[in-house]
Amino acid sequence: MPESRATNAFLDGLVSVAVDIPIARRAGIMLGKLRSKGKTIGAADAIIAATALQLGIPLLTNNIEHYPFPDLKVIRSLEV
Repeated sequence: MPESRATNAFLDGLVSVAVDIPIARRAGIMLGKLRSKGKTIGAADAIIAATALQLGIPLLTNNIEHYPFPDLKVIRSLEV
C-alpha cells in the first residue's frame, strides 16, 4: 500500500478550481482565435489554458504544443 499512500499524499496537496463562466468564456474566445488561424486544439486544453491565465499562474506540462497561446507561460515539466 505504499503507492496508494504516496498517491493520496499527492492528491491531498492539489487545489481544485471550478470552471466558472469567465474561464469558459475565455476558453471559447481562445478556441475561436485559434480556429480563425486554421489551428485547433482540444476543448479540455483550452479550458486548462484559460484557467491558468484566469488565475495568473504558469502551466506545467510536457505537452507544450497543446498550448499555443503567447500570453500563457508554459513550463515543461521534468519527466521522471
